[in-house]
Amino acid sequence: LELGCGRGRIAHHVARLTGAKVYGLNIDDGVQLKNAIEYANETGLLGSQLEFIYGSYNDPLPFPDNYFDAFYHVQALSYAECLDCVLAELNRVLKPGAKL
Repeated sequence: LELGCGRGRIAHHVARLTGAKVYGLNIDDGVQLKNAIEYANETGLLGSQLEFIYGSYNDPLPFPDNYFDAFYHVQALSYAECLDCVLAELNRVLKPGAKL
């Protein structure tokens, strides 16, 4: 799971290098998210290894409990309105022993 995935280039890199399925969440559903989806589609990873979702990590995350094996971000959490709330949501959606 990547919060604040922007144009999805890092998510693409992680998916390609690790073989993992990466979900990117981003608040900008305009240029950034559209670019992420288009690039993932062009490279054949959309749906199989990459999913991009519109949303804000300042809201409850749209994923079930214990869903992800790992989480990363690149400076995104500096924009958290309530860091404790975001971390509680991450705790909810990450499996026990997940990598950060």
